[in-house]
Amino acid sequence: MANSSDGTCSAQLMWAYQGLYLISIENLAERCFEQLAPGIFGRVFLIGTLNAEDEGVCRVCVEPEDTPYQPSVLEKITGLVPPRSEGISLRGAAGTADTVPAIEEKFLHRLNSGERREILLQFLQEEEEKTSEYKSFVALPVDVETYSVFICLQLNRTVYDSFHKMKAADNRSRRSAMPVSLIDALVDEYFRLIKQKLLANETGWSLVQTNIDELIKDAGSTFMYTISSRARNTPGIHGLFERLNFISSLKYESQENSGSIIICRINHPNIVFDVTLGSPVPMSDYRKVRKLLELTSDSFSLISDSASIYGLGHVTGDYNSASENLFYINFTGFYQWELLHEKKPLLNVKFNQPYLMTNVFKKMKFISDMKRIFKQIEYDHIISLYNMIYALIKSKYGSILVICSDAEEESERLKYQSIQVKPFAINDNMIEKFSHIDGAIIINEKGICYSISTILDGLATSKGDSSRGSRYNSSIRYFENRRNDTEIAIVIVSEDGMIDFIPYLRPVVSRKFLEELVNKLVKMEAREQVTGKLFHPLMEEIDSYAFYLNAEQCAVVNEKRRSIEQRLRGSNSEDSGQFMREDLVPNPECDDSYFV
Repeated sequence: MANSSDGTCSAQLMWAYQGLYLISIENLAERCFEQLAPGIFGRVFLIGTLNAEDEGVCRVCVEPEDTPYQPSVLEKITGLVPPRSEGISLRGAAGTADTVPAIEEKFLHRLNSGERREILLQFLQEEEEKTSEYKSFVALPVDVETYSVFICLQLNRTVYDSFHKMKAADNRSRRSAMPVSLIDALVDEYFRLIKQKLLANETGWSLVQTNIDELIKDAGSTFMYTISSRARNTPGIHGLFERLNFISSLKYESQENSGSIIICRINHPNIVFDVTLGSPVPMSDYRKVRKLLELTSDSFSLISDSASIYGLGHVTGDYNSASENLFYINFTGFYQWELLHEKKPLLNVKFNQPYLMTNVFKKMKFISDMKRIFKQIEYDHIISLYNMIYALIKSKYGSILVICSDAEEESERLKYQSIQVKPFAINDNMIEKFSHIDGAIIINEKGICYSISTILDGLATSKGDSSRGSRYNSSIRYFENRRNDTEIAIVIVSEDGMIDFIPYLRPVVSRKFLEELVNKLVKMEAREQVTGKLFHPLMEEIDSYAFYLNAEQCAVVNEKRRSIEQRLRGSNSEDSGQFMREDLVPNPECDDSYFV
């Protein structure tokens, strides 16, 4: 190991298997965070600070070595690395017990760990402000041999910021702080799991077997503690996630769940009770709660402090959203529900599995779509356009970006309803500035801009959406009017970060994948016992790929589905309710262009 004069290292070694451990936790981080929010994973790295005085040993180590935060810089951060004179040994001599002073010294060391973590996190946050590329998280350090090892996780800030999250509890430097979003809760669960491996002196290799769905489910349960705690009823803090899942699975007289519950403290100033129950109904009385949900409507919701239901009511007055203490639970179908604050989604759940409604472009799909729309487009131009779209998202302004192969001619046609510019290669900074004013930005597929503040024209079309704003509907009309005359794509970014890409192109899929998916149902039907908890999620997945299935595959799915449904109807399980799925038929619009 190379050791410099200032105590930092060019080749770091804190413990024997640190390289293998890093590979394991990096692999897990990429799998779990990318499943929850595609494009969000950034990087994982380790920073170790020396605890015991040991001449010739590096005071600060970083793994991997190419991490931009070099040991020589970290070593100079005040308070991060104990001076050598204050170093302590965390391992007593073999066969001897720790003395009282040694135990006290260890206790003070661990007490100080939180402060040192906060110092490191503050440093990383200051570095982030220079580029705004990452959002950093740091776990409390784990003592490994003579080092305190900090596990650092960085997520893509653009993707992280694209999801709604709570703000009042956003103090991640406090050990007791509750997670402000599902992503933050997953960070907590991820750190908890990988620290267990480090504390057990394991390589972390077993992390490859981690069930990602279960890890995200644990994160959903953890995040709901933040919500239930806002209702200020201690008995209701625990188990809200699990209770809502069970309630969502129940039908009432063969009808799926579609009601709503408001979670808040009972004396909330913005809640008016229209009906008050004689005795509160515990949330654990699932069937009674499900029955009461039939009384709810767009105007009335059940009122709960997460422990019990107290009646039906509605929100009145001007709710102070900054207080973040009034939440809606909407049941959206069989085994499905969502958590909202101020009409903004914080969490969605389907068949017990939490997920996020992502509005973030999936990079690989964007590349694929652009190649399908613009036949001669170059890869570098696609990446440049992709970066421009993220610049529009970060601007927090609503905007329309029109990309068309005849942008020059089109800007001339629309010159009386736009601001024309001399053609120039637009960049991320400039497009972000242009988004501050109304109207569309028109560029070609090479990123050459021809006009800004453009009012788009077009005839009325049945493909509009009355629930969406004028920006979306004018873009639809314009696209439908021009789609047959040129190569064109339109990106619409709303003020709340919602993104629409026109045209919507279904992704290309593998025929082998479809065969394996159908075969899962065939194998399930052949089992002696089948549960709805396994059957329904599989059918949901098959339904999502119904567009691609050929006639033979549709026939197999229909046959096996009917067989399983019949068996479930004859059982006495909670899964034996009514089934409303229709037979699948091949889609005539599906052709070879959708397959790889």
